[in-house]
Amino acid sequence: MFVPDDVTQNASDDSAEERLLLRRDIAGLLAQRPRAVRLPAALEQRFEQETGSERSRHLVLRTLVALILVNFFLVSDRFMTPDIMTQARIVRLGIITPVGIAVALMIRRGIAPAFREFLMALVTVVTGLGLLYLVLRSAHPQAIYYHHGLILVLAYANNVVVLRFRAALAVSVLLSACYIGAIPFFALPLPVTVAAHYTLSLVATAGITLFANYGLEQGQRYSYLVGLRERLRGDALVEANTRLAELSCLDPMTGIANRRGLMAHLEELWNASVSWPVAIVVIDVDRFKLYNDRYGHLLGDTCLKRIAGALRATLRHQGDLVARFGGEEFVVVLPDTSVEEALAIAERMLREVQDLAITHSDGGEAGVVTISAGVCVAWSGEGGSPLEVIEWADRALYQAKERGRNRVVLSEQAGYSPDGGNGG
Repeated sequence: MFVPDDVTQNASDDSAEERLLLRRDIAGLLAQRPRAVRLPAALEQRFEQETGSERSRHLVLRTLVALILVNFFLVSDRFMTPDIMTQARIVRLGIITPVGIAVALMIRRGIAPAFREFLMALVTVVTGLGLLYLVLRSAHPQAIYYHHGLILVLAYANNVVVLRFRAALAVSVLLSACYIGAIPFFALPLPVTVAAHYTLSLVATAGITLFANYGLEQGQRYSYLVGLRERLRGDALVEANTRLAELSCLDPMTGIANRRGLMAHLEELWNASVSWPVAIVVIDVDRFKLYNDRYGHLLGDTCLKRIAGALRATLRHQGDLVARFGGEEFVVVLPDTSVEEALAIAERMLREVQDLAITHSDGGEAGVVTISAGVCVAWSGEGGSPLEVIEWADRALYQAKERGRNRVVLSEQAGYSPDGGNGG
């Protein structure tokens, strides 16, 4: 239903201002070169709120797949490092697998984003160091070909799991340093040229996968910002259209509904699935032409604004509506209202306007601005149309004028029902 609400409008304006500032921030970030892998705090928090659940599912799945791959290499251990099969089982099944499962369960249950990313970096380090330990311990001739295991760990962590860039950088540096530091202690000594080759391969892999990781993180943030920008544009467009629709139903001078807003409200009531009694009160300001002639149109406008405010103050709930029908005429809609209630509300409106004490030298005995009102009650959706009910109330208004003004008159059609009965 059409219900003007100043409080709601103010909240909407604040929200629109926040969205405008957010759109400006997003525009600046999208134009920034190079693109950042981390957003300003507020946007980063919003990014996490909107993508965190999907990120957690992604990490859990990749962790479980990694554990399957890690243990699948037990088959390879049997041929490449048969001298340390017991240690291989302990490392793969007794250390890496429990740690990975524990991390996956914790992430699945929900933990702080920073702790989640730390745990993923931790399980990567545990896996890498576990494999490095096996290479250190094995003296089998085939073990020389096992050094590339760390390359797989870094490639998977940086580009499949996609650790956050800072975590990926720290893990890559740590594992590379550990490998270089372990070279003198391998059970099967490496020739210098082979050690240099493996070191170069590991460091190059770290660099390449970090470069790709940085691009992936940039792409994630960039795609998110573009999507957020489009959503904000869409929200702004919807809000603007809604606001335009509201403004088209408002009287610009008094701030209450206009004729269009009134008819939209009545149409909604009449089209409702449930029929109920609707009271229509048509109100006219007494001797308003004389008021304008004596005090001028500016004071006349002020007078109408104050009257509109007084009428609106008598409304009971959101379903009620007061509208400016034209000139100095107002229409009040009171859904689910009996004849007795409608008359009482109309009388209260008369008192509220008179209590404004707006001086009117040509206003009759009261000496202030007064109003007259015609009341009609009809069942919505049955019998008379909204315009007919307004017409019946308008006839009652003219009877009030003829009887001396500053009074309420009930329409002869009040209490109209489909069977043609008359409740009043």
